[in-house]
Amino acid sequence: MELKKLDNNPAHDGIITLTWQTESGESGEDVINVALLLQEKLAENDIKTEIVDESWLYQPGTGYYFLPALGDFELDDGLFRSASTIQIQHKELFPNGIFEYQYSFGEYETLEEALLSGFDTWLKTDWETLWDAACPDEANHLYLNMDFADEALKRLVLLGSVGFYPAPNENEEDETSCETHGEFCECCLFTQSLQAFEPLLKSSENYAIRIFVSRDDDEYKADCRVNGEDWADALDSLKNYAKTWSGEGITSRKQYIIIRNQPDNWQETDD
Repeated sequence: MELKKLDNNPAHDGIITLTWQTESGESGEDVINVALLLQEKLAENDIKTEIVDESWLYQPGTGYYFLPALGDFELDDGLFRSASTIQIQHKELFPNGIFEYQYSFGEYETLEEALLSGFDTWLKTDWETLWDAACPDEANHLYLNMDFADEALKRLVLLGSVGFYPAPNENEEDETSCETHGEFCECCLFTQSLQAFEPLLKSSENYAIRIFVSRDDDEYKADCRVNGEDWADALDSLKNYAKTWSGEGITSRKQYIIIRNQPDNWQETDD
């Protein structure tokens, strides 16, 4: 497996040099190694990685290689906002590589802090699904077994936790159960758009899916990417699902999902 930046990955290099100058005429340069920043964030959560070729990280527990890099940034009134990408490669799951975007949440005094904000969100969303996909027999979240008439095709859908805005009320915790398909069900973003994802399910390739759906009064928006690329086929289904949500005003759902082949000798556990 060759580690190289994908042609369609729009990010810049993983090592950034910022040149600055103050009003008094002082100037200098700051060098930021984005891989070290991601390694720092992972280490805070007891996830060990090794630096490979300066810009890549290797996570031995799962076999993933990560290439984090700056996509773009904005500096407004001395505060930074950033966009980055993390390219992911894995010998069995994603040997050809995939990538996804991360955006800072808020504004920060330094570019490093902005990038770390995006990585923090990635850790709480994408990483948990990536871990489940690499170690499905120890998955911490919901998964679906998908068998087809072609007995050789047996698929596994790993469903990450759903991010909500506004956040669910603690009193509504009982509604999160997929047994009742309540307002905060982990499977419904995917299953309510199942027909749109059917081509991915009936392929033998592995896919990482990013879903975001929002409602603002009678305006519905949806975004779906597969392996980092736009997947327009699911947008209408996702918007139609949003029309069934209760309540009023602004609300949104987002989720990271991975479709992979079932491992050899896979046994569904009885919960």
